[in-house]
Amino acid sequence: MKHFARITILILALAVLFCICSCKSKKTAEETVAEEPVSEPVVEQVEQAAATTPQVSVQKSTTPVCTDGKTRHDFELIDSRPSTTTEEGYETYRCRRCGYEETEWLDLVSPVRWAGIRVSSYGIRGSFGEDNFPDPEAMSDYSLKVSSCYPESEGACILIVGTVSEKTWDCHLAFPLSRNIDRTVGKDEDFYESYLSAFDETGCSVWLQVEPGEANLVELAQEVLNRYKHHSSVKGFGIDVEWYKTEGTGGYGTPLSDEEAAEVLAAVRKINPDYTLFVKHWDSGWLPDAADGLIFVNDSQQFRSLDQMKDEFSGWAFLYEPCPVMFQIGYNADRRVWGKMDNPVLELGTALQNECTLGNDLGIIWVDFTLSEAISKIK
Repeated sequence: MKHFARITILILALAVLFCICSCKSKKTAEETVAEEPVSEPVVEQVEQAAATTPQVSVQKSTTPVCTDGKTRHDFELIDSRPSTTTEEGYETYRCRRCGYEETEWLDLVSPVRWAGIRVSSYGIRGSFGEDNFPDPEAMSDYSLKVSSCYPESEGACILIVGTVSEKTWDCHLAFPLSRNIDRTVGKDEDFYESYLSAFDETGCSVWLQVEPGEANLVELAQEVLNRYKHHSSVKGFGIDVEWYKTEGTGGYGTPLSDEEAAEVLAAVRKINPDYTLFVKHWDSGWLPDAADGLIFVNDSQQFRSLDQMKDEFSGWAFLYEPCPVMFQIGYNADRRVWGKMDNPVLELGTALQNECTLGNDLGIIWVDFTLSEAISKIK
């Protein structure tokens, strides 16, 4: 019995010791897990998420704490004045807790040098109707009406005198050709001569654009500008890169290289040293780098919001500064942005202008697809 009792006691003691060790081992494991640092990628994700979390209160930085020396200011905007092209604007904030005020001065906005319209035969007919194509005087007046929304601007027009055939990929010019040009087709009569005369009378600035297809860019520029160089309204040539060697590109066109742009610009300026060349696309990857004599036209559309639109166009102005830039706006695909505005030509263009603060000249161009509606809303 004594021997059995000793064995029982020994077994009980071992059991107690085992329980103590198990508890200690479990605690150590828990502590180890708790002290293990978060992996580096997760930390970065947390920091990025915190950086993008919107703040309810505006937090300025000059005097970060209230008069008690402990609480951060809780600012609210109490007064503001937008910047213009000649006068800085400001925003004044006041702390809700202690009344401290702080004023932040805003950069000047870039000037709208040109404001006007895009004109193509197909776009105008879609807007005004097949039987109501505006006459030359009316078209020139539309350009001036858009310009009237921007007092410092010149009336402008992007006039499309060459369209591409999506069957042959030839460029069809809206006037008789002076010579045979490969992959280029002319018309028996000049469609736009009288329109350019009307633009001359009103002092508008016109760029003659082509959708080049497979035609040679230098030859197109020479043919177009030699045809119309006697018009004072003509200020240069334009290439819609979306329609440059487009076949097989999924609708994007072939990127225009720096060398190609320089070659076309040289041909343009040989005709008139004051002429400029604009290049157009919605994707900067298809356009050459910024260079003297170039204007960069953005024809992006299908925006989800006005904020997205402002980010796109202000980024475009930043990318090509100091070169002039133009924004083609008013597409049907963007009605969610401008459709409910009282005067979309003024309101949408001004919203974009106010985001551009680097000083390069801007052009606001309303597209012909919705021009009839937009013109009717200009007060």
